[in-house]
Amino acid sequence: MSTEKAELRRTARALRSGMPADVRIAASAAICERVLASPLFAACRTLLCYAPIGSEVDVLPVATAALMQGKAVGFPICHGTEMEFYAVTSLAELCETDAFGIRIPAEDESRRITPDGDTLMLMPGLAFDRAGNRIGYGKGYYDRYLHRASAMPITLGVTYAATLLEHIPAEVQDIPAAYLVTETEFIGI
Repeated sequence: MSTEKAELRRTARALRSGMPADVRIAASAAICERVLASPLFAACRTLLCYAPIGSEVDVLPVATAALMQGKAVGFPICHGTEMEFYAVTSLAELCETDAFGIRIPAEDESRRITPDGDTLMLMPGLAFDRAGNRIGYGKGYYDRYLHRASAMPITLGVTYAATLLEHIPAEVQDIPAAYLVTETEFIGI
């Protein structure tokens, strides 16, 4: 299955990178509007976000809105094979970059976030299918994080309509997103 996933990863990366920058920017803005208008966002007290790299959907406006509404907002830091989320009070706190070139917050143990039922996680991915299965970058950080979480956050896969694929094969360790959002639709799984 890893060969099939590797091919899907290449295809999804090409689809996403092939989108003109202005189309990606407009799609990201529309995705953020859909997230902000959703009952999932309204109900969450904590938002687990990501700092986009390359052609990823830019969800930072959602993080900004969450901070303005007094919600806790966390961004990931990866060490070895594990990932943890740390709270920020401003996006200006994303001032360092990790080995992947991703902006990260300071690693302050007092700011580590433990998800609960009122936590919404925005899940990045190269592609998703309508069952919530995702193709990430192949490192498995999100799946491992969710497997060991003491409480499952509400997972919202974030993707462009162009990278919402027909089928993505899932393995035992893969955890699908509970919801998906693109610039054209919000999907409950």
